[in-house]
Amino acid sequence: MDAFPRDEYSPHGYLDNADHAWVLRPSGVLRSRPPLGFEWRIPKCERPEWIGGVHILPRRTGSEWPDASGSAAGAPIARVHSSQRFLLELRLDGITWQVEFVPITPDELAVRLTLQNRGSDETSVKFAIAAQLEIDGERLHRCSYRLTGAREGNALWLRPSAEGLGVRLSVEGGEPTGHSFAANHEQLRFGKPPFADSTCSSEDDLSIAGALWIDHTFDPNETWQLDAVLERGHWVSERSRIAAVRDSVGEARARALGDDEAFWSQAPRLTGDWPEHWRRGWVLDLETLRMSRRKPAGIFRTGWDAMQIQVPRFVFAETMLDMAAFALADPEAAIALVVGSLTDAARMGAQLPCIREDGSPNMVALDGTVCGTSPAWCWPFLALELIAVRRADPSWLRRLVPVLERYLDFWLRKRVHSDGDPFYVCSWESGQDSSPRFACEQPTGGEDVRDVCPVDLIVGIAQAASVLDRIVTRLGGDGRRWRSVATEMRQRLEAHWTTQGYRDRSRSNDLSIPVDDVTHLAPALLGDLSSAKKEVLRRKLQLRLAEQSPALEWASFFFQLCECGYELDLRHDIAEAIAFNADRLWTAWDRKDWNGVDPMPGVALEHWALAGPRGGEGYGWGATMPLHLVRGVMGFRDEGDAIVFQPTLPERLLASGKSYTLGPLTHRGGRWLLSVSVTEGDELHVTWTAIDDRAREDFARLDVDATSVERTGHTLGWRQTNGDRRVARLR
Repeated sequence: MDAFPRDEYSPHGYLDNADHAWVLRPSGVLRSRPPLGFEWRIPKCERPEWIGGVHILPRRTGSEWPDASGSAAGAPIARVHSSQRFLLELRLDGITWQVEFVPITPDELAVRLTLQNRGSDETSVKFAIAAQLEIDGERLHRCSYRLTGAREGNALWLRPSAEGLGVRLSVEGGEPTGHSFAANHEQLRFGKPPFADSTCSSEDDLSIAGALWIDHTFDPNETWQLDAVLERGHWVSERSRIAAVRDSVGEARARALGDDEAFWSQAPRLTGDWPEHWRRGWVLDLETLRMSRRKPAGIFRTGWDAMQIQVPRFVFAETMLDMAAFALADPEAAIALVVGSLTDAARMGAQLPCIREDGSPNMVALDGTVCGTSPAWCWPFLALELIAVRRADPSWLRRLVPVLERYLDFWLRKRVHSDGDPFYVCSWESGQDSSPRFACEQPTGGEDVRDVCPVDLIVGIAQAASVLDRIVTRLGGDGRRWRSVATEMRQRLEAHWTTQGYRDRSRSNDLSIPVDDVTHLAPALLGDLSSAKKEVLRRKLQLRLAEQSPALEWASFFFQLCECGYELDLRHDIAEAIAFNADRLWTAWDRKDWNGVDPMPGVALEHWALAGPRGGEGYGWGATMPLHLVRGVMGFRDEGDAIVFQPTLPERLLASGKSYTLGPLTHRGGRWLLSVSVTEGDELHVTWTAIDDRAREDFARLDVDATSVERTGHTLGWRQTNGDRRVARLR
């Protein structure tokens, strides 16, 4: 069964290579290449060091091969856009072409081409299946390489003349009628005659491509398949390591289908009247998060979060934010990754330093101090609580408490002055590299900023201590020590209040630093503010929303902004901001066209820039919009045994007769479906349905503080005004 939500996705994107790590296993990423190809790319600074790929090149009657834009081959779409398999489809001259790419191993890629004649007449097709090899020019010329290629029956290989990584393409299901070689796959032309011999070499160019030509004549309504495997290695000119191409492709597809079934049978999706690009963008975000997880490597004995797929590293802050979003889809996998990776990273330092998979530090201040992210960057303890509510049994937290207590102890011992003021060693630790809030020259971001006592760090320590207090107490322990730390930090925060709001303070002159920063809204996260202070923070948050930059451009800031907005009762403002970001980001992810220069669509990006998203492709925190849609638009915010329902539909969704469904959502181990329908004006009808046995246990003793609650089967239903708050509790 195929549980993946098929749709008309962008034909661009990535497949998962969870084996790729930066130091010990730099095996690269699997990236699509227009119009119908996929390739391994081993990253190196601004450009790949090595590329090896496979391409399907259809030929239209009376025309040459398509160029990279795919214009000669029509416009493909992706029917399946999973991190485990990628199914492209196009229709050309009465033939439906489906090209499916599935990883077999980190060094083997399966390709299944399915052609279907939908007409009632006999027809013929001509196409090529091509392999391509590209090597970084500096390396090629330094080593005096030549790129060579050869055909061997139903296979061809491409490799450097000296020791180096090459590719081998083997096909089954069709007999090649010829072959050709060129500098790259864009230069291949069907009409080119075969070489007199079966070899080719390229001494001047940085790439080489080889194609096998295949013809097939279709009967009416016939379906025909070709299978291929692309392998890479140093041995490709010797023989294939694949015993049987068709068997290998079939087995790989079965594994991928099983993985997708396991994931998408429990992952939530958007159904109903959601905008189409939101529906697809939601899926692309969850798939980005899915492939940001790495296999065990080096010090990591279990899976770990790569932060981003190109240049993986462990970062405490991003791990927690990524997993808070990923837990919407697979809470058990998120919990296992958090417990395992934090436990392993803690062996490298109590501060949970930023590290590569071999344990080498990735963030070292100019004075040599090994750094990790603070309890204020991406609010990891808040993220932990968002993960924890997905499971009813809190026992898994017992393994994590010692790690988190040592972490917070580190900040209290190593990042607090003798008088109690906390500090960052450098701006890298704050997450805000070279920020002007630190009031000093910072050419790199690794410079000393110990003079500044930061508002957000005080809040971060207080929040972390409060969360630890709640967790330890829930597990039957004594949380008084952490309660005391939280109280002390809250009191210390008062010295940072000015008539303009909260400000960082310089220790050298005991004056507030006149730089207003988005992180100065953070005290709202602690609650219990006076009405006067709340009003100042409300106005400042609304100003940040109006300015848009940087608060709406970076996932870290946006997470804080939304959570502060809930505390400050700015639910409508936050819902509109979420809709604004969702619309522009998911429009970008969903693009079918691509110029080959801008960041690729089909995957979440690092920087949500207002001028157009950019930065690293396949970036974990860039895929966290689902978390905000759940909490800020559908208004589902779980708080232990209580569930807050505060659906706040933005104007673009608030249309009479429209209905929006999200689920399954996991709460206390049970799975539920949430639906919000617009009845008239801003009046809503909300339903909350238990869809598995664990949820039905809670359903029987769940009460909602709403009038006229309807109970039908395992569904609760009630009416409320858009933005109003209702709370459900277990009796």
